[in-house]
Amino acid sequence: MTSQQIPVRLDALPPFSPVVARLLEELNGEVQSFRRLSLRLSEDPALAAQVLRMANSALYGRRGEVSSLLVAVNLIGIDRLRALVLTYGVRQMFRPVARLPLARRIWRHSLATAILAADFAMDAGGDAMEDYTAGLLHDIGRLVEQADGPEACLSLELSCFSMTHAEAGALAMARHRLPKRLADAAAAHHAADLQALTDEDPDAALTASCCRLATASGFAVFRSEFDENVSADADDLVLYIRERMAEIEAGLGLL
Repeated sequence: MTSQQIPVRLDALPPFSPVVARLLEELNGEVQSFRRLSLRLSEDPALAAQVLRMANSALYGRRGEVSSLLVAVNLIGIDRLRALVLTYGVRQMFRPVARLPLARRIWRHSLATAILAADFAMDAGGDAMEDYTAGLLHDIGRLVEQADGPEACLSLELSCFSMTHAEAGALAMARHRLPKRLADAAAAHHAADLQALTDEDPDAALTASCCRLATASGFAVFRSEFDENVSADADDLVLYIRERMAEIEAGLGLL
């Protein structure tokens, strides 16, 4: 088999679990009932445990233990619950290849991009959750195209797969009927001209910019993409991303 014949498995990207899919559908609309949300959460014991863990974290400064999902949902709030459910769902996508160092690097790069995108969106009065979602999913094409292998290079990907990981991710999202905005952000996140992309699609440009910033800050997928001149250990932004990432991963029971 020549390099040009390596197939791209668009079906290699697993869908969200039924519980996560139903929760995201409800959380993306007008929430009618916190009680119904708590019942949905109870269908996935691992996710329910993480919601309770978050509600009991020092972040909320409560005394005593929260043992009710209904109380936990009220305490956490819809936006933070949506972010937790989404992050949990995406993390499940990485589970089949979690043992591979590359998957860990993709996860941390994607999470750093999502954190930055949400913060910039809030500062600009945009939709922080949509930009968080786009950031979290923008590099999912790397899982579709290859689980491990040589350093990422768009020209190499074109040679091996006849498409880049950005294009593969966009096609996989379309296959799974995810919103077009997310597919567009994935497709364009390596755009050469950020100013032109900003004029054409500001949302995709934000994802692309945060992807580059995450890489420059030390959260690169491949070491060759990291700028050695960036003092990652001393940079306040890097420390902030690390703290936020630790908070999120602790909430998911990953630490």
